[in-house]
Amino acid sequence: MAERLISLPKDAGLLGEMIATSFQYPENPAWSVQTDEKEGLADTVAGIRRLWPLIRIAQVFTPSLRNLLRGYFWEEENRTAGIVIAQPRGKSRNWMVTTVATHPDFRRRGIARKLVNAILAFVRREGGRQVALDVIAGNLPAYKLYESVGFRHFTSMFELEIPAAPAAPAPQFPEGYRLLPLDMMDWQTRYDLEKRIIPAAVQEFETVDPARYQQPAILRLILPLINRIQGTRMVDRSIQHIASGQTVGRMTVTARTKPGGRHNLAARLDPAHAHLAPALLTGLLHEVAQGSAGQVIQMTVMGWQPELLAAAHAAGFKTRIEFHRMGLTLPQAGK
Repeated sequence: MAERLISLPKDAGLLGEMIATSFQYPENPAWSVQTDEKEGLADTVAGIRRLWPLIRIAQVFTPSLRNLLRGYFWEEENRTAGIVIAQPRGKSRNWMVTTVATHPDFRRRGIARKLVNAILAFVRREGGRQVALDVIAGNLPAYKLYESVGFRHFTSMFELEIPAAPAAPAPQFPEGYRLLPLDMMDWQTRYDLEKRIIPAAVQEFETVDPARYQQPAILRLILPLINRIQGTRMVDRSIQHIASGQTVGRMTVTARTKPGGRHNLAARLDPAHAHLAPALLTGLLHEVAQGSAGQVIQMTVMGWQPELLAAAHAAGFKTRIEFHRMGLTLPQAGK
């Protein structure tokens, strides 16, 4: 009965299997990993395996990539009973715990607590300062667990979905605004927008600093290969207020280029320009519809973006899951 570090690429298949198996909730089917999500997960696992030699070389020369998908398995009774995964955001000391899961056969044995404590100790050793995670709003046992080790609920996130891409015209933004391409390495535009619009109460747990948005230059080479193997197409756009030159919104589309899986959308919008929300949603749907094979479209919206949430619902999206985002600030070594 002990944790062991995840070792990639050897553990890539087990990682995917544990996520697909552990996130099953018969009493709340909407919370469970769906069949199409398993298809996307399988493509991700295949991508890790095929690209790992290149990723490993990149890690030698790029320290910030060395903590890609770090975490532990918990092993009990000669079986894998749980998993926890975390990774830093960009080059910052801000980490995100992306997965905490216990196999259904091993629940209520305290395994999740052991894994959470293990990953927090790991992040601290790596110099991490802030840690955040998302927990399903109705999952009270998990919420209480995270609360007991020091996490605090500081905002919410909504996962929305719509069955397939509806026909959407090219977006027409009001006079005085324009849609621009956003380069994948343009961290400054992303940073400036989020520094300005993310509420102070959220920034207390998710510090908005340049390192969070700066990405290793080698990603310009690796990311297109990852997208090709996974069968995805990524599009980033920014919305500019022409008179001021200020970026007031951003939209990101990760669209499937082959059958199966899900399209994924994300956006940010300056609340001072909230009237742009319907056009922004139209832009997202227009972009994802290009070449869509009828997959479900999934979109994440932060709770501090109510105008985007309202526009998404007006466009036909339904809320599938509400998450509580929780965070803590780690005590530093020697304190």
